[in-house]
Amino acid sequence: MKDTINIDQCLIRWTVRGDLSECVKIEQACFDFPWDEEEFIRCLKGQSICLVAELKDDISQEKQIVAFMIYKMLEDKIILENIAVHPEYQRQGIGRKMIEKLINKMKQCRRRQELITEVRETDIDTQIFLRKMDFCAVPHLSGYLFRLSQVIDNPAV
Repeated sequence: MKDTINIDQCLIRWTVRGDLSECVKIEQACFDFPWDEEEFIRCLKGQSICLVAELKDDISQEKQIVAFMIYKMLEDKIILENIAVHPEYQRQGIGRKMIEKLINKMKQCRRRQELITEVRETDIDTQIFLRKMDFCAVPHLSGYLFRLSQVIDNPAV
């Protein structure tokens, strides 16, 4: 793990095409069955939204992408399709900051009251992370995935 970062210096921004190679590298470092660049492009061409977390080195001022998140906004919910933080930067609040950005987006739009994601049964680290973010497990959809959801309490307008 890298030295502790200042989470306030972590910028979450829209992904641009030039970011994709870094996103693919992060994906490959994090998962046994990673998405390839074509999958990222498919998401960006579709209805999915992709954000990256970027850190700036205090000394060199060089910017580095350390995480990404892909989600889709539907009428009544948001589906988190993918999230990954480079292993060297995990457990420093970056993933939490990204999920909190989605939760805040839901709170702004009262008709979206659920944030849903699917996680492989073997991906224990992600399950633990999401449970710490107050997600709850719901029944299995297939043999190797299960769904976690967080219902946001939005009073009717």
